[in-house]
Amino acid sequence: MPCGGGIRTIIRYAERGALLGVIGAGICGGPSPGHQVTPQPPARDTIPLRTLAAAHGLRIGAAVDRGFRYAGSDGVTFRTTLVREFSLLTPENDMKHARIHRARDTYRFEPADSLVALAEANGMQVRGHTLVWHRQLGGWLTSGTWTPDSARALLHDHIATVVGHYRGRLAAWDVVNEALADDGSLRPGFWYDRIGRDYIELAFRWRTKRTRMSRCFTTTTPSKGSTRSRIRRMG
Repeated sequence: MPCGGGIRTIIRYAERGALLGVIGAGICGGPSPGHQVTPQPPARDTIPLRTLAAAHGLRIGAAVDRGFRYAGSDGVTFRTTLVREFSLLTPENDMKHARIHRARDTYRFEPADSLVALAEANGMQVRGHTLVWHRQLGGWLTSGTWTPDSARALLHDHIATVVGHYRGRLAAWDVVNEALADDGSLRPGFWYDRIGRDYIELAFRWRTKRTRMSRCFTTTTPSKGSTRSRIRRMG
């Protein structure tokens, strides 16, 4: 049966041979008698994602937890892939209140410091995440009894200490995380319940007072129109 084109297969592989996609494959007929087909290794992408992004004036980021600190081959693979492919890192948990502010007068910066050090050693930027959130707060904080004034003092101390520690080393801060509920109202939580709606403005003021070099953001999940409208009004 006549046939043209033979075998056309293009396969893209990621690190460790993980199959991303088969663009096209087809076998028509078979090799002529006596003709030996030499198998060809699959093509591999050789251009890092961060290089492709940089060509368009962009950075490509990854949210990272503790995997880059693993010992052994898994840690080596994780770190190698991370620094090769990405140019912006966001700590998934290491900078959240419960991880970094272990007791009222005790801060533990070492885990987050290790992420910042990795980024600085490999020409990457770091986005701080997050200074104020209604979740993942230290148990010493949520189990205590605080007046509005004491809650404001605690929030100020947290922001001033953490931002001051990383002054000049981060590209941006997520200052307030998920302050709005799905219906567009201000979400209840520890800071809102004790300080009121002013906690958002105070957080941005105190962050800016400590460092003006990095950009600052509020983050949310605007799944409904009312939330998107409220964000525009806040802006």
